[in-house]
Amino acid sequence: MKAFTTGQIARILKVRPSWVRAQAARILVAPDRTQRGHYRYSFQDVVLLRAARRLCGPQLGTRRIAEILNELSQTLPADRSLSSVALRRVGSLILARDSQALWEPETGQTLFDFDAGQRGDVAALPVPLRNYNVRESATAADWFELALEYENGDSIEAAEHAYRRACECDPDHVNSHINLGRLRHAADALEEAEALYREALRTDARHPIALFNLGVVLEDRGDDAAAIECYKAAIEADPEIPEAHYNIARLYVRCSAETDAIRHYARYKALVRNSED
Repeated sequence: MKAFTTGQIARILKVRPSWVRAQAARILVAPDRTQRGHYRYSFQDVVLLRAARRLCGPQLGTRRIAEILNELSQTLPADRSLSSVALRRVGSLILARDSQALWEPETGQTLFDFDAGQRGDVAALPVPLRNYNVRESATAADWFELALEYENGDSIEAAEHAYRRACECDPDHVNSHINLGRLRHAADALEEAEALYREALRTDARHPIALFNLGVVLEDRGDDAAAIECYKAAIEADPEIPEAHYNIARLYVRCSAETDAIRHYARYKALVRNSED
């Protein structure tokens, strides 16, 4: 049964609904359609889309990833799906591994796997990441791209270090402050996360993501009134952020502003419904 909507997938993967629909258009996944024409995805579709999202990087765009995964799916036996293969990005290449082999799907070339004889499971491939530590000419953009690569490889401490270096190279690099703030927020370093979001807003006072994230951290710190103002500013900067409408509706309920709560909750439902089309 295919039960996941486009909007649900987008929230699970933290991407825009348009990205999810684009992968369906590229035939990376084959969702069903309801009588009204809305997409419905299976759990296997979620697995594939998550893999595609994790494989994205500065050297590898989503279109090429979709082409590689489509080609790989055609070479697998009929009784096997892509979700049975471990995939990893190594620079500009995608490598595939199962319990028996390691290969490059684009060329079909089989690679010698040093780990295969030592481990019974499907081992995770180390991703060789670019190292800018010895490059004095590295820019904020270089450090930012490196941080994204570290995040894709689940090396959070290294990602934080790279984001900090990007901020040192360019104190006005908004996205580095936001992403570092997000990581510190996830680590419950709320005071530091707030400072990073505010630094991003010093450069771009109407950045909707920075405003929304600041609202969340202020809410987590117990300052509902300040959080409401941030959500209002985020909605003013970008009226189509569903989560901002949902969060502010919750806070309005908490402070007994029922009319405002109903208005924003209705807008939230409309945005979510539209994202499912």
